[in-house]
Amino acid sequence: MIYRFRNMAKTTTAGPVLVATGTSLLTLLQALPLFNCKIREWQVQAQGYSAATPGVFELIQTDVAATVTAFAAADVTCEDNNGSPTPATFFTLSTAGSGFSSTSEGIIATVRSFDDMVLPPTNQYIRTWDKADAPHLAAGSFLRVRCLTAASVLVLVSFCIEI
Repeated sequence: MIYRFRNMAKTTTAGPVLVATGTSLLTLLQALPLFNCKIREWQVQAQGYSAATPGVFELIQTDVAATVTAFAAADVTCEDNNGSPTPATFFTLSTAGSGFSSTSEGIIATVRSFDDMVLPPTNQYIRTWDKADAPHLAAGSFLRVRCLTAASVLVLVSFCIEI
């Protein structure tokens, strides 16, 4: 099963609310799987309107959680099986587990980098892996998308994890 995480609560009657990056290192999105899994995709879409200094975005595995806004089960989308089973079956949904928009980064001792890039604020980046080449994420490790930008820009970030 593939689950999609986005750096926002699920939209209902209102449209998506993009998140501002700020100008210091920030975790935009984090997941804590309960089982070994594979990363199938990640993407960043910036909503800048003029050319400016690019920001650095990274997809990493860490040993320490950022403090985030916790996801509710409805915020994480199961891409197959009509949405079953719920994300709480496979992921910890909490402020120290799976969520978005960190308020505290924590002190990381170990980092494994899966991908990183420099992205202008008027652009987007999407990377997908096929099943055979998809990076493995260990159970109990944190998958994060972090960024560092010179000026705040609104972004939509997502990743897909296969259990």
